[in-house]
Amino acid sequence: MSVVIRKLARNSELVTRILFYLIKYSRGRLRNRFSLLYLQSDAPKPRLHDVLTMSITSVPLLSDESAVVLSKSAIIRAPSGRSKGVLIIGFEHELDKLTCCDAFDYICKHYEVLFMPTWQPFYSEAILRFLKKCPNQLTILPSSRDCYYRALNASDLFSCLPFHASSWIDEHVYAEKSKAIDILMLANFATYKRHILLFEALRSLPKSLRVVLVGRPAVGRSAEDIMAEAEEYGVADRFELIQGATNDDVRDYLCSARLVLGLSGREGSYVGLAEALFANAPVALFSDAVVGTKNYINPDTGFLLRPDTPLAPQIMRCLELSPSLEPRKWACVNISARINNEKLNKFLQHRYERDDLEWSHDCDYFRIQSFQFEPLSKNEWSTSVKNAVRDLASKGFVIRTQVDEKA
Repeated sequence: MSVVIRKLARNSELVTRILFYLIKYSRGRLRNRFSLLYLQSDAPKPRLHDVLTMSITSVPLLSDESAVVLSKSAIIRAPSGRSKGVLIIGFEHELDKLTCCDAFDYICKHYEVLFMPTWQPFYSEAILRFLKKCPNQLTILPSSRDCYYRALNASDLFSCLPFHASSWIDEHVYAEKSKAIDILMLANFATYKRHILLFEALRSLPKSLRVVLVGRPAVGRSAEDIMAEAEEYGVADRFELIQGATNDDVRDYLCSARLVLGLSGREGSYVGLAEALFANAPVALFSDAVVGTKNYINPDTGFLLRPDTPLAPQIMRCLELSPSLEPRKWACVNISARINNEKLNKFLQHRYERDDLEWSHDCDYFRIQSFQFEPLSKNEWSTSVKNAVRDLASKGFVIRTQVDEKA
């Protein structure tokens, strides 16, 4: 019942209208709480700009810091003359670090700031804080196509581009392997990943299936919690649980899978599912899921599961059909890092020329591997990017994964 109520509230325009007046006549933390409920709703938001303005005004700023260290971000283009550089930020806590850094004003003046949120809808206190200090200087890369289109003309306080965390996968790191795993679930141990749906299905699936769960602990959730839930369903002996797998191990598991399950009801991009496509593993997720990678599922790449139908027989049907799919072929042609880097450069070049800024050179091509930004070609960043990284480090803004690179 509580799930039904939450869904109704999240999609009800009446609720957003009520929230608008609660925001308008409240103050402090209460207003901030009502604001996020409004902004993170999927319902129509006719007063969105008004709420954004009120939310930005009331959101508390964090204490300034003379120096910060980031690890999930990268400079992908150095500034040059009248041409701004490009800084791409992943995760809300990294955006907050940027906002409270002493070098913030300098960065906004000399860099285009791109931000990839981890959830959808993408509104967060971190975004509001950035806009409070520097409106009209943030470009958001929403986690799904729907989120992008809903936000495209939603506000003059920020802009959007049609990319997200799953857009930057390097096709060349995945090799063809025999399919020794029937069902693979690549997910952290948080409750929103909904492992329990698989555990329930396992009671009706053949015991001969090889099922592998690969993940890592989440806040308040460990491998012991996963096994305890499996015990409740009587299926603790029906799968292998892998914790702390290396990047190479994860790629091997993906390349060995006949079917990769994503059972979340809502999250951001879910990069692991896009990685599965490049590993030539078909993906199955729910048709009503609010997950960015769902945009990539089609008859060539995977399956959309019905939430109102038992899961076990649907999984068996997916396993029956999976050998006929070629998800890697589709992914390499449509969503590889190489293709999206080309698109990003075209988008940004057009924007710079529109704003009468020089576009003297393209951004460095990059990939995202285990939430780390890495150069896509030659295994190193350009000299101009390295110099820009050092320059910002001298101002107290350190991108650890880039500043540690050998010159």
